[in-house]
Amino acid sequence: MKSKFLFIPVMLVLSFGIGSCATAKSRSAKMSGTERAAAASSTMELVENDIRLLVMQISTTNSALQTLVQTEQVDIEKAYKEYVATFNATKDTAERFFAHSDKQNQQIRDYFDEWQTQANAYANPEVQALSEQRRVELSAVNASIAEANVGVMGTLNQYITTTNEIKTYFSTDLTTKGVEAIVPVAQSAIVNGIFLRSSLESLYTSIATLRAELSTSTIQ
Repeated sequence: MKSKFLFIPVMLVLSFGIGSCATAKSRSAKMSGTERAAAASSTMELVENDIRLLVMQISTTNSALQTLVQTEQVDIEKAYKEYVATFNATKDTAERFFAHSDKQNQQIRDYFDEWQTQANAYANPEVQALSEQRRVELSAVNASIAEANVGVMGTLNQYITTTNEIKTYFSTDLTTKGVEAIVPVAQSAIVNGIFLRSSLESLYTSIATLRAELSTSTIQ
């Protein structure tokens, strides 16, 4: 009897979860083009905020790493703690950026897919042509963002991986000779961070451009 009573709540939870997912999908399917654009725009704003923060944090992480690998560093333990703190903050923001970017990309894909599906619903060929022209224009902007986003995500992931491994390395060998040995790797990571910041800034500009377009679009 006890196992049966335990089974019932589990089934209720599973049923509720399935029902919630179905409801969310149903709401999404009923969204208008403008509503889809607004949802995507809202997520894009989150991505923009992530990028702004990442640009600052990567600069701070680079600076902390540069200080740490200076052989004349007096308080190496303090420098290491500062590096760990700045790296952890950058890593946390990067994880939010990855999640928000994935959501943004899916929402934009849904928006353009629905727009293309509705294109054949126009009876007036001029209206259909104008709608298609507008869709193609914005799709081109989105395509450039998607391409840049793939490159940025790969570079950011590599930067986080390398700087994390440097952190792990120092947790084992925080000695003067240990620092001297890893200087080339650290300097390479710093340079990559500089280029990454530039790529993030370019991506930010592209996303902001598309978001501005979507926010004023009245295409249904």
